[in-house]
Amino acid sequence: MKAVIYTATIKEISQPDQVKAIRAYVDENKIEVIKSFHDIGPTQPISQRSGFACVMSVLEPYDVLLVERVWVMSRSQNELAPILAELKSKNIKLECVSYLWDCVSQSSRRFFDNEKSGPKKELVKAGNVVIAKPKQFFFADMVKKGN
Repeated sequence: MKAVIYTATIKEISQPDQVKAIRAYVDENKIEVIKSFHDIGPTQPISQRSGFACVMSVLEPYDVLLVERVWVMSRSQNELAPILAELKSKNIKLECVSYLWDCVSQSSRRFFDNEKSGPKKELVKAGNVVIAKPKQFFFADMVKKGN
């Protein structure tokens, strides 16, 4: 599998930490990286960033665009939708190496997920510890009562 890497400086995770997480994922999954691009912060819409423009203009065929999290592209589903559609039209899958649960991350993940069955069986591996997919989610305790 061939991949292009995209990173952008965001406040939640540094660019070097994004690269480290992506490289670990690449090594674990035996992915061949053909190019890597970076933008300095998401101050502009994704469609106006020079690094991301380079990602979208790569001529060499590749299978997956790797990001640490979709937030490096945008937190707006409206901004992401046309980009995801363009990637899909080129048979390129967006893959985030961190498994986040916010709405934009889930929506982007499911856009490319053929098995609409939810998250992977194992969500996190850290040394010998594995956090498995729960059988059921229960959010009632999180609901604020009163005012």
